[in-house]
Amino acid sequence: MKDKINKFLTEGDKSTIAEITGHNINTLLAEVKDWSIFNNIKKHVETEYDKLGMHLVRCLLAERILEHKRSLLTDLKFVSDYPEYKKFMEDGVYVWENFSREDYTRYNNLLRYLTARPNSNFSTPNGARIDEIKGYDVQCTLHVDTFFPAFKLFGYLHDVSEQHGPFAYVKGSHKNTKNKLKFLYETSCTRSNAVLNENLTRNKNIERWNDSLRLITKNDYCITHSDINQYLEKYGLPPESIITGNKNSIIIADTSGLHRRYPASNGFQRKTSRMSIERVNPFNI
Repeated sequence: MKDKINKFLTEGDKSTIAEITGHNINTLLAEVKDWSIFNNIKKHVETEYDKLGMHLVRCLLAERILEHKRSLLTDLKFVSDYPEYKKFMEDGVYVWENFSREDYTRYNNLLRYLTARPNSNFSTPNGARIDEIKGYDVQCTLHVDTFFPAFKLFGYLHDVSEQHGPFAYVKGSHKNTKNKLKFLYETSCTRSNAVLNENLTRNKNIERWNDSLRLITKNDYCITHSDINQYLEKYGLPPESIITGNKNSIIIADTSGLHRRYPASNGFQRKTSRMSIERVNPFNI
């Protein structure tokens, strides 16, 4: 992994890490003796190295390696001209409205390019899941699934309005911008410190203990749209977007961006199909 850091992280990446953490990346590279625990798909590794920027390094390295893999897909390069691709790369989420069989080839090409898996054939979301959330649920808190680009798809099986509890996303938060990295740094350091030094357990606080890094507000359980947006503004991040859609819409999302299940109004249900694209070691080339 250390050799990949030297190969793929740019000087700009290293400068950003130093600015956020106050530590030169060379300090981290010198102090870590065993890289094996970080060179895997574990979402978050509790470690004192987070203070030196370890979590940020993993995030940026995974992003740069995926960019490199996409650059090698010469046979799929035309996908970069798709408006769906351009919109996804801007927002981290794309709503494919009124999806039909005629859209499949384009859909499959898009996912092949996004994931850098040119030989895969991707199905569409399947099954049917009914969600009826009244009040608080941990999935209604804003969070990132993991440190590297990861793709989930949701099919709306009926017209989904705000009242049904739709998918919600902070557009652009799939990119490791300086503002997102500041959020990740603060959150990863807080979590590691709590686990390592404060005996944090799942039973004590599932929001802070949870492996998916979550937006922690003055109330860990904050799920109010307006309150969440105030905290996002504190980090210089865009406001939350509520992703409503018509029946037969498919949502493609990079869940390394901030997202959640928006709370449904009392008496409303959301019926969706789902698909998660297999997560593999992001550092394999």
